[in-house]
Order: sequence, then structure tokens, then C-alpha cells
Amino acid sequence: MKPGWAAAAVRARLLASRRVGRHGARALASAPSLPDAVRAVAASPYGRDVGADMDLVDAQRRARATALWNLRVLAGWLPPGASDLLRVLAAGHEIANLEAHVDQLAGATSPPPFELGALSTAWPRARTTRSVEELRAVLAASPWGDPDTGERGALAAALRLTWARRVTDLVPELRRWARAGAAVVVAEERFGQGRDLSRSAAVEAGWVLGPGWAAPTIEAFVAGLPSETRGVFADVDGDPDVWRARAAWWRELGRASARELRRATTGRAVVAWSAVLLLVDAHEVAAGLEAVQWGAAGLEVFDALV
Repeated sequence: MKPGWAAAAVRARLLASRRVGRHGARALASAPSLPDAVRAVAASPYGRDVGADMDLVDAQRRARATALWNLRVLAGWLPPGASDLLRVLAAGHEIANLEAHVDQLAGATSPPPFELGALSTAWPRARTTRSVEELRAVLAASPWGDPDTGERGALAAALRLTWARRVTDLVPELRRWARAGAAVVVAEERFGQGRDLSRSAAVEAGWVLGPGWAAPTIEAFVAGLPSETRGVFADVDGDPDVWRARAAWWRELGRASARELRRATTGRAVVAWSAVLLLVDAHEVAAGLEAVQWGAAGLEVFDALV
């Protein structure tokens, strides 16, 4: 292990060890009530941000903020010039900020933004824009590029496909999962929402997935995907089941991350897989909180979500 990565790897493993874990997140789904589940999260490593009296939406968001904070802490241990690794992994939080900002520009109430600090890509400039046109201009001058749309859902899809391409470029360890995630985004947009991709999103989809992304049916789409990305669609039987692919993507990513972290022999790999595990854990905790509201069916709902 290179000396410059050794300290970061130690810190990464320490942070990854302080997860609730899938078993703990699943237990939230069987808590007696949502307040009980939130109190359990507040007493966990997520207590830095999650308060015992928070409602569902705030507790879920603050759990994700804890994962982001851990990535920011970890970034401080990286060798000089290596921060792009965690910046691209934290980009999902920036996309959430950008989505909320579009809502705000349209006059809707939006939650407080995630504080990205040095892990931001375009957010410091994007947050000051006062129209969608200004926002697109800021994105066009950044690694995100112009999404070629100002409509919230289509814009978010374009950003997520750009994110997948950035991950394949910057984090080769996650290339398979970036491609599978891109396939999920395309399937959700085209077959779940019945919405065409923007021009830039179509370019990104072609770059990451190849020409098969434009297949006319979900069955042809899955058949035309690179073989390593098809697994997340195993439970998808027609357009109404597209949502199952995202759940499968998170589930398989969590398993792969735990496995690859055990096998990792370089500091970079340890940092990458630890960071992904932290993000997966926050997602699973949020799903556990969501599922507890379903009462006796909570465990079944959790297993369906993740």
C-alpha cells in the first residue's frame, strides 16, 4: 500500500465499521412506531445529525447528511490530488441539491441543501442562480455539462447519466455498478415515466451503455445491455416492475461493496469501497425508516425497497 494512502485506508475502514448495517436497518422496519425507529437511529452513529424528535423526511435526509459528512472527513485524509475520488462518489448529494434548487426556482419549498464543502462540483455557483437558464449555464461550464432541459425530472436523469459516465472515468473499481445504475435511470425514464431522454442524456446513455439503450421495449432494452448490467433487472417483468431494478441495484451494490472491501489490497480501493458502503448504509437506514410506517408489513416493504 502506498504511504500516501495508508492513513486514508485506516480511517476509511474505521468509518465503515461504524455502520448500522443491513441487519440493523432492517430491524428499524419492525420497530413499534416511527418515533421509536427515529430514536434508535439517533442513538446510532447517525446521532451526529439525526435528532430523536425528527419526522420521517428530516430523519432520512439527516441520515444521508451523516454519510456525506463522513466522506468529507475521509477526504481530509487523502493524498494531495486524490479528492476527485470522493467528489464523484458524493455527487448524488449535489444532484439532490440541484433538484431542490429547481423546485425552489419554480416557487416550491425545498429542504436545506446538503453541505458539500470541498466535495462540491458546481454547487457553490449553482445555488446562486435565479433561473433555470442561469442554472443550465453554470452546469454547462462545469463537469456536469448542459443537461439540455430545464424540466426537473429530465434534468435529474441527465445529471445521473453524466454521473455514471464520470464514475466510469474516475473510479474504475465501480465501473460495473455505474453502468448498471445508468441502465436503471434509462429504464425508469423511458419505461417507468414514459419520458424521452434529453439530447445530452441520450449521448451519455450511449457512451455508458452502447446503442442498445434506445431499444423500444423493456425486454429488448435489457437484452441489449452489457451482460454485467442485466442482473439488476432479473425481477423486472414489464414496465410496471421497473422500480424493482433500483432496489436490486442498491442491494447488490451493498453486497459487492462489503465483499470487495474485504478483498481490497490498495489504499485507493479501501477508500472507494468504504465510501460506497457508507452511502449504502444511509440508504438502507432511510429505507428502514420508510418501511416502519407499514406496520406488520414493514419487513416485507424493507426487503422490497433494498
